[in-house]
Amino acid sequence: TLQVKVDGRFIRRLRLNSKVTISLDVVRMMNDVGRGEIVRREDVTLDQIRSDRILREAPVRLDKVVGREATRNLKSGRIVKRRDTKKAPLVNRGDRVMIVVRRGGLKITAPGTVREEGFKNSIVQVVNLNSKKMVYGEVIDANTVEVKF
Repeated sequence: TLQVKVDGRFIRRLRLNSKVTISLDVVRMMNDVGRGEIVRREDVTLDQIRSDRILREAPVRLDKVVGREATRNLKSGRIVKRRDTKKAPLVNRGDRVMIVVRRGGLKITAPGTVREEGFKNSIVQVVNLNSKKMVYGEVIDANTVEVKF
């Protein structure tokens, strides 16, 4: 409803119907990516579309999609939604890693096997292959787990 006022004095009410469209940046697939594969930079592009509503489930930046694991098959031309990707683990159960312990200027390393999947900066169980003991450490990268004292 539109109210028409002249010099602060009410004149008339008008009923208006309108349609509003907005321009949105969305991430669109350029190449097919299968379920479980990591989305690479060359697989996606930032595309501008016009819509009559806000797409809350669509990421608006490439860094929200690149490097993540596809949760379903993503076809070329499809607009990516948040639920289409998930954070990719750096280490998986059974992966061999280097266990690192740092104390002052001393650095001790030992080979180990990861017992659960883990993401960057997450704590995972690792079996020390030399002593066969279970330790917990922080995932630094795909090959290194650091045990804190």
